Amino acid sequence: MTLPKIGKPATRALNSQGIYTLEAVSQYTKSSLMEMHGVGPKAISILEQALFQHQLHFKTEVQSSLPFKLTGDVSCNHAPKRQQMIDFIVATAALDIELLRSLVTTEFIWSVPGHFDIYGPQILIQELSNYYNQVASLNIHSNITHGCLGSMHGIEILKTGKEIHFAHFFEFENHKKDAKLSKVTSYIVVD
Repeated sequence: MTLPKIGKPATRALNSQGIYTLEAVSQYTKSSLMEMHGVGPKAISILEQALFQHQLHFKTEVQSSLPFKLTGDVSCNHAPKRQQMIDFIVATAALDIELLRSLVTTEFIWSVPGHFDIYGPQILIQELSNYYNQVASLNIHSNITHGCLGSMHGIEILKTGKEIHFAHFFEFENHKKDAKLSKVTSYIVVD
């Protein structure tokens, strides 16, 4: 798949590195592309949209300490709330109790409409412990925040091969950069 129209400077910068296709772009991290002279945020945004349309994504540096593969839109770009949402998803999949407690309020609610509502971090941890060590990979397709709200969607693949498509909607307790999560509403489709 050819590169989308990202402007002459960005196209020249990518071509000078031997990058002529979206498949080649997917072998690079956002940050490594941004370091190329001529490639700016607008070009990155256009590339990201094109990659998503073709079910591709930028290469991510995976934390080796995770018990599963983490890919997709996992860079925080110096946005603390984006990082908190990623940390929450990772902590729920890895059952990182200490991290979970640091991310949520004591009145935290996790709601999956039509299925369940979990009230409080202790109940959350008890429920998650039933599913510990089942995740093989986690791919985050998009991750956005605005004010005290955020959303994220992607696919979790279990070790059994079952795919769980998710869309999480996050509410933070306030607008501050260190605000904790007060509520997550999730919509889940299991294949």
